[in-house]
Amino acid sequence: MPLSGYYFFYFASVGIVLPFLGLYFQSLGLTAIDIAELLAVLSFARIVSPPIWALLADRQGNFLFYVKTASWLSAILVLGLWWLEGFWSLLWLMVWLGFFWHAALPPMESLTLSHLGSQLANYSRIRLWGSVGFIFAVMGAGWLIELYGQRAFLVMTTFFFMATALIAHWNRESPNLKQNSVDWQGLWDLLRQSQVWWLLLIALLTQIAHGIYYSFYSIALAEAGYSHASIGMLWSLGVVAEIILFWFFARCLPFFRFHHWLWIATSLSVVRWWLTGFYVESLLIMVLAQLLHAATFAVFHSVVVQWLHETFMGHQAQGQALYASFSYGVGGVIGSLVAGYAWTYGGGEWAFGLAAWVSLIACLLVWKVKQAH
Repeated sequence: MPLSGYYFFYFASVGIVLPFLGLYFQSLGLTAIDIAELLAVLSFARIVSPPIWALLADRQGNFLFYVKTASWLSAILVLGLWWLEGFWSLLWLMVWLGFFWHAALPPMESLTLSHLGSQLANYSRIRLWGSVGFIFAVMGAGWLIELYGQRAFLVMTTFFFMATALIAHWNRESPNLKQNSVDWQGLWDLLRQSQVWWLLLIALLTQIAHGIYYSFYSIALAEAGYSHASIGMLWSLGVVAEIILFWFFARCLPFFRFHHWLWIATSLSVVRWWLTGFYVESLLIMVLAQLLHAATFAVFHSVVVQWLHETFMGHQAQGQALYASFSYGVGGVIGSLVAGYAWTYGGGEWAFGLAAWVSLIACLLVWKVKQAH
């Protein structure tokens, strides 16, 4: 329960922040470029903080301590949203919130995978509780914001960040890991593998596309006339598809090889972002596009996390941190920034059309992973 509970509350906080933080900033009178820059800064912390915390976690052999510390500091910092409204004050808040919030997940992933031992295929069934938390939060937030305005966003954000910190504090699922000096040569040998870098480049491109989605999907829906409740329902629909995939993926995994799963995820990403950009006013097509989240996120994330855990033996936290920093960090920053400018000059069609093209490049690069395998 503590492992699945942490994922539930951590991703419940994600379910508040991703769909509704941009809309909250918009309610403060900030421009599209201001919003893009603030969300990019929040993502930028993923480049810096996960490698630092993962290096400490691998060296000390105590993943749980770093999960607890990062979770509590994030819960304290998020309180700043209650009284900060100016761009520059919010910018500094995003810097520090992102630094600690994004630091918690890579050591948590390593803790979970170490706890599972040889039964790594069961990872998806623990991770799916994060998806359940996301749905719970995004549906509740959409409905409550519709009724009570942006104060409901602040209350729910505070609640879920605090709940994440508390369940991390109560967690006792820490495997007995010894302190280790960092094997720099072993880590360097891993980083010299071409397949690692081709995979990270594909992950980077995939997350650039998702960064556009995270930053401006809710705004695109709102401008197309969707209510906050409808926005929450569409976000949650994508995560329902993600949950179903996570639950059954352990059985599906042997059907294809690693690079085949990458092809499936990246090719369907092209379809998803194209539909989102050019058919946003059609509810039926938006439903179809959101169902593709099962492939564009859940399939991609599951196979990459497991591959990294098996490849980076002795350096698991650093492997997960490298993935988080390079894809979610760099990719999220680039995606947020280009989305702001694309939106300013061409609206949703430009922004999500760009996401489709980036995903197409990722799809074409999968053959490099196959070639290096």
